[in-house]
Amino acid sequence: MTEPIEFEHSAIFANIAERSLRALLLPWGELSRQSPTTTPIRFSRGRVKVPRDISIVGANVGHDHFAPVGRAAQISDTEKGIVGVFSIAATDEGDQLLADAKAAWDSGSPLKVSPELRNITRNGEEGIFAELIGVAFVPDGAFQSAAVFSFATALDEAPATAPDGETDADKIARLERELAQANTPPTTEPAPAGTDNKPEAPAPTAEETIVGLPNTLGAKTGSPASTEEQPVTKREAFAIFEAIRSGEATEEMLARINPTLSKGQNGMFALNDVKYTGAGSVQPDERRSQWIDQVWDGRTYVQKVLALFNHKDLTAKVVSGFRWTTKPGGGTWAGNKANIPSNTPATEPVTATAAFYAGGHDHAIEHQIFDTPGYFESYFAMEAESYAEWADGQVRTAVLAAATSVEADNPGGLTIGAGWSALIDGATEVINANALPSFALVAPALWKSMMKVPNSDTLGYLDAALGLEAGTLDRSGFVIRPLAALAVGNILVGAKEAATVHELPGLIKITAPDTVKGGIDTNVIGAAATVIHKATALQLVTPYTP
Repeated sequence: MTEPIEFEHSAIFANIAERSLRALLLPWGELSRQSPTTTPIRFSRGRVKVPRDISIVGANVGHDHFAPVGRAAQISDTEKGIVGVFSIAATDEGDQLLADAKAAWDSGSPLKVSPELRNITRNGEEGIFAELIGVAFVPDGAFQSAAVFSFATALDEAPATAPDGETDADKIARLERELAQANTPPTTEPAPAGTDNKPEAPAPTAEETIVGLPNTLGAKTGSPASTEEQPVTKREAFAIFEAIRSGEATEEMLARINPTLSKGQNGMFALNDVKYTGAGSVQPDERRSQWIDQVWDGRTYVQKVLALFNHKDLTAKVVSGFRWTTKPGGGTWAGNKANIPSNTPATEPVTATAAFYAGGHDHAIEHQIFDTPGYFESYFAMEAESYAEWADGQVRTAVLAAATSVEADNPGGLTIGAGWSALIDGATEVINANALPSFALVAPALWKSMMKVPNSDTLGYLDAALGLEAGTLDRSGFVIRPLAALAVGNILVGAKEAATVHELPGLIKITAPDTVKGGIDTNVIGAAATVIHKATALQLVTPYTP
């Protein structure tokens, strides 16, 4: 079955079984697209010569003469343009072409064709003469929207030479026959009556001027000629055309016909590749990409422990203080000069030594010389994030080491589950230590189970059990968050005042040149110390053991 493939300026009919493709090769009267190397061109009917033996008209893919896929089986001159039927070779390349034609039709973007012409002679945008020598199957061609074409500098096939011993008279007679053939439809398909594409009139005698051929002043010969230039005779015109065909025409010969008439060219109507990468392209190192600075890699680290406690600036390497082991106290007094009650207070020193953080790198100096956008800003931001995570770990380690351990009560029979029950147990111990609980850090698996319990079952229990000053859990600022560093099933309940974190007011940044390697050295210094005020205000609740 023959399937039609329709598109704007060309139509292909494919018969897969018979391995044939029928296509409109060159439309009449249509202006080709602009090319980077030449101006557009159009051909009127009768201006393109078709070889007497059409089997020399080969078909290839993408104007690659090393990728032949078939030969012309029929070429016809129609009202719309030159139409050809091509027999596709039984080769892998031919099979692929037929498959591509079918796939292109199915996709709605039919396969297109592009003519290969030689000896193109033009007058501005008008093609005066050309010879068809081949056809290429291409993704896009010259004679349709958004396409361009370029002229090839050479073709594998050279123009035919005149037979040896041919006289001038024989040459003129032969050229008359060839031009007459070029102006006559090569097959039996006649031009429809009433169209504008009428056959050329009979050629004038040898010394008559050529009707329709412009002279050097742009006037039609056969009309009154300029006094400065004489009309071109038929004999002279044929001699110039022969010189054009043999590639021997001089600029003076061309100017004798018309100053704007270009010299014969070979045309491969196709898109020439200008690649983004590879040979002849603008290489990646020679072009600037779209710069987007540092790409997102997750949100900035959020401290999970340090921010739960009081915070002060660090002003010395060692932080010192004291705590009462026995608080000063009194009692009931009888008066009347009786001895005042007195106890024996006692204290102990409290010290914490700051731990230091440091990070440093030796950067290529090109980042500074050529000002890599955002590089050093991003670098120091990453170091600050690394310090924040390190400091959080320092506080976490100190707090877990100081916390008082307590086993959770039996949660059996409670609807709130083991997690919420253990949290209440820890909060109760903090309250008993004369502190107000402000946070609970929970092992991740236990936290998940707690978050799945309806609020109606938990908030009432916690409000009553904790006695929070703000009245309700959701208004008090009480923090409940997962902490991966906790052992399975553990909960740390604590008060904000239980510890104070001392940090340097900010990271110390040091930048210096590396005179040995020619780089830029950067150092970042930080320090933190955690002072535990009251260990009993930090309760580490472990799971209930039956």
